[in-house]
This record gives sequence, C-alpha cells and structure tokens, in this order.
Amino acid sequence: MRQALSILIPLLAPSLLYLYFKTRSGSPVRIAAKDAPWVWLLGAGIGLAAVGLIVWGLTSGGTPNATYVPSQFKDGRVTSGKLIEKDEKK
Repeated sequence: MRQALSILIPLLAPSLLYLYFKTRSGSPVRIAAKDAPWVWLLGAGIGLAAVGLIVWGLTSGGTPNATYVPSQFKDGRVTSGKLIEKDEKK
C-alpha cells in the first residue's frame, strides 16, 4: 500500500491541484477538466513520482554491504525478512 501511494500521490497531485485552483477561480469542473494541459500535468506527475522513488531508494534500506535474509516459516509462524549488517572489522 505504501509503495502504491508513493507513486499515485505524486502522479495525481499536479492534476488535482490544477483542478482545485481552476474550480476555486470560478470555472466549472467539467470545463476545467476539458481545458486542462493534460500532457504537462502528466509529465509533472511522472517527474514527481520519479523523484519520489529515487529519494525513497536512496534514503531507505540498509548499507551496501548488508545481507538480506528473506522471510521464513518457522514453528508455524512467518518471520519477516530483514537486513543484517556485516561487521567490517572482521
């Protein structure tokens, strides 16, 4: 869900903000939607989504030398996957 929202919110934000401000200025929603610069709004949304994904990829997760241990089924329970940091002093 978090991944979907991190793409959908930046993708839709320019269009929603445009329609909001056009309707606040007195244009009906139908006319504001018909006259909208959809190519520019879509481009801005894709750009925002790309920037968001790049920032998310650079700021989350473990260090490059971390090892991923996948989720496992033990004793009737599923344990979550995790990153284990390698000790560099060894």
